[in-house]
Amino acid sequence: MSLRLGLASACVLFISCTSFKTGGPAEKNVRTKIEFIRSTVGAEITRFRKINRARVLFTDKLLIASNAHEGLVAYDIESGYKKWTYVVPNGVEKEPILFNARLYFGGNDGYFYSISADTGVEVWKTHVKSEIVATPAFDTQEGRIYFMTTANSVLALEAESGRQVWSYTRQDPSSFSIRGGTTPLIHKNLLYIGFSEGSFVAFNKSNGTINWEIQLNRNKRFKDIDSSAVIDGEKIYVSGYDDRLYVLSANNGDILSKFDAGGYVPVTLSGSNIYYASSNGKVYALNKESLKAVWEYEVKGGLPSEIAVYDQYVLFGESQGNLTILEQNTGRVAHQFDPGRGIQSPIVVNSQRSELYFVSGEANLYSMGITWKPKNLFSFAD
Repeated sequence: MSLRLGLASACVLFISCTSFKTGGPAEKNVRTKIEFIRSTVGAEITRFRKINRARVLFTDKLLIASNAHEGLVAYDIESGYKKWTYVVPNGVEKEPILFNARLYFGGNDGYFYSISADTGVEVWKTHVKSEIVATPAFDTQEGRIYFMTTANSVLALEAESGRQVWSYTRQDPSSFSIRGGTTPLIHKNLLYIGFSEGSFVAFNKSNGTINWEIQLNRNKRFKDIDSSAVIDGEKIYVSGYDDRLYVLSANNGDILSKFDAGGYVPVTLSGSNIYYASSNGKVYALNKESLKAVWEYEVKGGLPSEIAVYDQYVLFGESQGNLTILEQNTGRVAHQFDPGRGIQSPIVVNSQRSELYFVSGEANLYSMGITWKPKNLFSFAD
């Protein structure tokens, strides 16, 4: 297997109170308040700190966090009280998928798991003999789970039993790639997946045969297609790590347009814009039709995480810096918060509770209340 590099983050840990950085005229419109902070690991991290880049999942009762050290932990969404822990040797790097009160996820121990979301009790596990560092996809039509391993293998399992239905492995001649993987995109009868050697492939989801494929990233450095594809109508948006953002035809893979900046996380579509966290350290707002930049923002601390859009704002973490909130229309800083050691997990917004959640580089789960003054959701004392 090829040597895979992680995206490192380093900051001084600071979790005792909210930290603000003035970012211009919009700063007064956004406020955050820490509801609670919980360590997602059972013991103090004294050795190498792994990458914690999993999205926090929430239900009406629970927050479920993954960490790359020990596995999964669930907390009461109100109090932060720990409800259950599910230990996985060497941890879980990406979040599970939640369906019908079950969690489906892969671990760094070479197993794929299904457990109860309410109790953390194991339903089944399947040995796949390779690490899994990407979120799976659930196919309600077929009743299957699709996922990718670090061995460049794609597997289809029965969701009820964990029985393997089909598998496909693609050879990567390179000995050097970025540690990561793509979540399969399910659309109609096809499964779209990017690979570490730069190819993007459409599979027949029923049996794993190839419908079409295209070689996207031909760069001599990192060829990885680790960003999960996003579909809009019959257009697919996908990027190569140090390559470009591509718009492809979902029907045959033809390149319709491209933007000259690489990426490793999915784009976020909102209205007439695409919000794009690039591996060059910038966040872009792109016009969806022309792919021309509406605005760009240069991250001060490392690389940006996947973009969340809520109300009038764009939210993301910096791998070696802050939680950053920008004005959606202008890209101006509305608010920043420093959790210590950066953020590589996506920022998750719970609009019903006016809260946001993320896991910091120190493997701490943050639950934060947030107010957007233009909407008058609620307010905190300044």
